[in-house]
This record gives sequence, C-alpha cells and structure tokens, in this order.
Amino acid sequence: MIAELLNSKGSHGLGSLPLKIFIEQNFENGFDFNIKDSMCYKELHIGQTNIDKTEGGRLDIVVKENSVQDNSEKIFIIENKIYAGEQENQLLRYKNKYSKAKLLFLTLDGSESKQFFEKEESKFYISISYEKNILKWLTECIKHTYDMPRVRETLNQYIYLIKKLTNQTTNEKMSKDIVNIINENFESSIEIYNNFEKALQARQDAFLEKIKNIAESTTEFNILNLKISIEKISNSNRLKLNLPNDFFVSFHFKNKNQPLILIGNSSEEFAVKKSATDIKYNEFAHSFKKPNWKTDNYIFWKHDYNNLGLPSNLLEAEQSNTHKVIAQNLLEIALKFHTKFLS
Repeated sequence: MIAELLNSKGSHGLGSLPLKIFIEQNFENGFDFNIKDSMCYKELHIGQTNIDKTEGGRLDIVVKENSVQDNSEKIFIIENKIYAGEQENQLLRYKNKYSKAKLLFLTLDGSESKQFFEKEESKFYISISYEKNILKWLTECIKHTYDMPRVRETLNQYIYLIKKLTNQTTNEKMSKDIVNIINENFESSIEIYNNFEKALQARQDAFLEKIKNIAESTTEFNILNLKISIEKISNSNRLKLNLPNDFFVSFHFKNKNQPLILIGNSSEEFAVKKSATDIKYNEFAHSFKKPNWKTDNYIFWKHDYNNLGLPSNLLEAEQSNTHKVIAQNLLEIALKFHTKFLS
C-alpha cells in the first residue's frame, strides 16, 4: 500500500501528490527531488549477502529519480519493520549500497534499530512510525480523494487497520478515563505495566491449552494416533502435534503477535538431508513457504491468523472460539501430510 501510493504512476490516480506530501512531512525542509520523474521499487534485490553481512540483501521500498546512480542523494529507502526481527547489519548494508540516500526505519511506534547506535552522531537513519507519521500522511492524502470514492474507502480501511495495530481505536472518552485512573493509581499501574508481558504470555499459553484439548477430542486425532504436547521454544511456548518418524506440525506465537504454523523434523539425520527433502516434499508446499536451509530446520512454514497474539485480538479470538478453528486446521495439515508421506 505504501509503495503503491509513493509510485507517481500508481493505480491510485493521485499522481505524484502522495509522494510530495510524504517528502514534505518526513524530511526536514524536504529535499531536492523531482517527484514527477521518479520510480518506486518494492523488494529491490541488491545482491547476495556476503560473509561479513556488510553487502547485499533486499530493500522493502526504494524511491528514486529515474536514471540516477546508486551514490545519488536523490534516493530514499524505507525499511518496514512491524513484527519481523532485524537481520544482521541490515541497515548498514543498505547504507553501503546507497551511500547518500536517506534511510527511513519504519516501525509501529517509531522504535529505534536494536543494532544501532551507541553514539547519536553515528545514527544514519530516520525513525518513523505507523502510529504518527504514516497516519498523518494518509490523513492528508485522503483529503484529496473527495471525488475518488474507491480510493477514499481503501485509504479509510488502511487507516483503521493501522489504528487497530497501534491501539488507537479505543473510544476517546474511555481513553481519557483510563488515563485518569492510571494517574490516580500510578504506583500500582507501574507494577501492572511491568508484568503485562508475563500476563499476556500466560494468556497465550492458556489459548494453546484450549487448542490442545479440542484436538485431543477429535476423530482425526484418534485415527492418526498422535501425541500432542506444549513445549518451550525461544521465549514462548508452542503446541506440537507429533507425527511418526520425528515429523511434527506446530503452532506458536512468533514475536508475540504473528502465529507461526510449521512442519518440521527433529532428527539429526533429517537435518543432514535437507536438500533432498526440499525436492521430495515440494508438491505439499501449497500455501506454505519454503525455509532457508542455511538457517531453518523445518520443511514448510507460514504465518496465519494474523496478529492473533495482540491482547485485543486474543481476547476476541477467545470469545469467538477461534481455538476450535485452529485445532481443526492443524489436524487437517497433519492428516494430509501423514496420508501423503507417512502412511
């Protein structure tokens, strides 16, 4: 959505106006940039990552004037980080490729890169957020869509999504009341704040238990004679459906928000034969993504039930019995994999 809007020839029909507004709002005093002679690139490949991780990679969004060189000042880059972790030297690699470009680090709340910087003067990127910068930009863009109902509605839906992700959809009066209550009980509120992550983790674990209980009571579970467990992985727990020959289907909250479903194998022998496995199970990969064999020890993976780990979404999922849907989905994946390869 962002890249499309920043594309002066995009399908939105607003021409270079969104790009003009973005530059004015996010770069101090703007900068010398011919917005009418520009191109916007998504997922731009800049070469293989080298051994010391100082070159190569893939850039989320690159906007530049046509025909300019890589060392031109007439380029800006947006690195979009919502729930994904940072790769090693990621921003440094982009800076090495486009030495004079303006580099924007976009997160939900404007967080700084965790890899940089001990000294403020060494900071070579600009932090921006969905919470403030992108919402402000979209709000200004939407003023120019009074005669474009389809574009206006699309932008309104995107704005609502961002507000939901950044917890800005609460009724304004209710929000003020909550702030007053916090201020009146500030010391207790600090303790609540410090322990909220632990409480959320416990809530997610309870949700996994519900999925486990539902799965164990189904016909498919008994047919496959599965074993199911909840085990610790990284900083969270995951639900694991154990199949024959050390294969498994698992579900867990990745980065607290994005649930991850994956099919893997825990045996050392399997890890040695990854390339052969990739070919053998290729047909099964419908709707799944293939792993990077250099870093991953599973066969297929995918994100599903987006943002389920967020507090408000988790509460909604509990109330709508989403755990039943997830349990059935995991069992269907296990049954399909078992039937095709293990029976």
